[in-house]
Amino acid sequence: MKKNFFVLICAVSLMIFNLGCGNRVASVPSHEETVEIEIIDFILEDVSVSVSTTIVWTNMDYKAHTVTSGISPKKDGTWDSPFIEQGDTFKFQFKETGSFPYWCRVHPFMVGTIIVED
Repeated sequence: MKKNFFVLICAVSLMIFNLGCGNRVASVPSHEETVEIEIIDFILEDVSVSVSTTIVWTNMDYKAHTVTSGISPKKDGTWDSPFIEQGDTFKFQFKETGSFPYWCRVHPFMVGTIIVED
């Protein structure tokens, strides 16, 4: 009985200690997040995200792809990845609201849209 009581007191003490320690550290809330998109089966995704989101595209196909902003076959200059080989990634952070169409320069029929909201 005394052993169980001792274990309970230790557990409660650790919980209180951890709560107290957490209050001493100043934390800055992060509004940045990361969204991962897999490129597979020659398909690009339509995604809605918040401002400051970083999207990471990962090529899961056996062929190289790109993610290029604009409407196929024209680049708009917002971003343009190099060739992304199988297993490689490309990332871009969206810093403003809007609708951002994108496509693959290797396979212009592959298209998607990123919608960025507040």
